[in-house]
Amino acid sequence: MTRPHVQLLYLPDCPNYQPTRELIKQTGSELGIELDLEIIAIGDEESAHRLRFLGSPTVRVDGDDIEPDARDRTGVALSCRVYRSPRGTRGYPDPALLRTALHRRDGLAG
Repeated sequence: MTRPHVQLLYLPDCPNYQPTRELIKQTGSELGIELDLEIIAIGDEESAHRLRFLGSPTVRVDGDDIEPDARDRTGVALSCRVYRSPRGTRGYPDPALLRTALHRRDGLAG
């Protein structure tokens, strides 16, 4: 089976980039999944449009945003992204979003 391709797209001045990167590594380790992690810095509006960047940080598994409601968004944002979670809003995704995306990708039970 191929490794899940996880993309982390971020703005260089985003304070939530490092916590999200650690979240991705920790989640892969906890699930026993070796991830193919690609880290992409967004430097300009052209890149944001080309990569359909929804804000920093954006996390995708095999091309799909881990936040299901975000998959149909058409706009781009050169700003920090806010994620909703059971614990309120914050600047990085809830670990459950990433776990669910990885489980869905591998056909595992949530």
